[in-house]
Amino acid sequence: MFVACGDDGGDGDARFYVERVEPEDGSTSVTALVFVYLYLNATPDPERCTTDTLRVDAVRADGTVAFEVPSTVTFAGQGFTKLLPDAPYLRGWTYRVSVRGGEDGCADQDGVAIEPFVSTFEVP
Repeated sequence: MFVACGDDGGDGDARFYVERVEPEDGSTSVTALVFVYLYLNATPDPERCTTDTLRVDAVRADGTVAFEVPSTVTFAGQGFTKLLPDAPYLRGWTYRVSVRGGEDGCADQDGVAIEPFVSTFEVP
């Protein structure tokens, strides 16, 4: 499981990051009907946190993208984000969950860009 630390080092700089992801990073026995849950440390801006900045891709063994998984992003409560695939995941693939940060990436409601995040899971 990937867990980001919430300590900002006392310098007062705001941080926005993924605290936890389900399925857990590196999971190898995920069902084809799973949703991806991202637990964020702040409330995301739905205008900036879209399927362009929060995505799931099927990846080849060399890490290159084979195809994007069409999904819908939903938000519930502070920091809870769900990626719902439009169809069940195909068996036999590794999937990569990516969260893009930076100026054109996902940001919280205060405009703080999220720290980039990557996680994988397998659907056997």
